[in-house]
Amino acid sequence: MARRLESFKAAIDAMLIEDTTAPRKQRHTARRILARLIEEHDAEELSYSTVRDYVRVRRAQIDVEAGRRVEVFVPQEHAPGAWRAWLWSTGLLVLFPRVPEGLVPGRRA
Repeated sequence: MARRLESFKAAIDAMLIEDTTAPRKQRHTARRILARLIEEHDAEELSYSTVRDYVRVRRAQIDVEAGRRVEVFVPQEHAPGAWRAWLWSTGLLVLFPRVPEGLVPGRRA
């Protein structure tokens, strides 16, 4: 993926940076970016999925750099000694104040 796309990354980045000031409905889609690369840069060897994957990652990075998107991290913490299990088959959340004897979290009974 990276070898074929390497020479076109600057052009894609320019389109995405241009989109930061464009109205929402006028921003480039991955499909339109691929069409422009084929028209303007003869990028016949690129596939849609290659461009789509790069655009998805790079658009998020450019939005963060431009201050349009904020990365958020929510720490997942559980009280010491607490153990919870989600039973997917029944949709039941089981809360144990402590781990029952003989039962090890992460293992099936």
